[in-house]
Amino acid sequence: MTAFHEAGHTLVAYYTKYSVPINKVTIIPRGLSLGHTSFIPDKEEYNLSKCQLMARMDVAMGGRAAEELIYGQDKVTTGAGSDFSMATNIATNMVKQYGMSEKVGFRTFDDDTQDGGLAMIKTNDLSPATRETIDNEIQRILNDSYYRALGILKTHSKEHKALANALMKYETLDYEEIKAIVGDKH
Repeated sequence: MTAFHEAGHTLVAYYTKYSVPINKVTIIPRGLSLGHTSFIPDKEEYNLSKCQLMARMDVAMGGRAAEELIYGQDKVTTGAGSDFSMATNIATNMVKQYGMSEKVGFRTFDDDTQDGGLAMIKTNDLSPATRETIDNEIQRILNDSYYRALGILKTHSKEHKALANALMKYETLDYEEIKAIVGDKH
């Protein structure tokens, strides 16, 4: 399962235009992780575009999407927990901090805990409708990301299986090996 999960991240990254370039993928456990896909940016990045943020979310979603495609919805694992956490943080910041949601607009929304706990009474200037709009936008961005990842893996299912099989055989693959297995991007 780890091979298919990591191959999912790798393939989504490989076929996503604004993804950070892949360095290598491994199914050798490290720390709490059963596998890992690593990336090396072409250059230092200080400000990320909306396209880059969406690509990072899509890559994060690739592991769970792969598990669902191969094993079915009832057999997915907890392995995507940290991936979902990262994607949720990106989506939340897109909506609440970066003005990257047309429905929510350009206003920033700080968390209620910004005062460090010094205020005697917490005030909240957000209406329930605004909170719901923010929550719905975050969820929409995450869902769209998941379905983009799923679409890439469905389109490239042959390459996904070939990459997972190579990982089961060799355990670690670098970018050139990934490219040799998957072929040129089209």
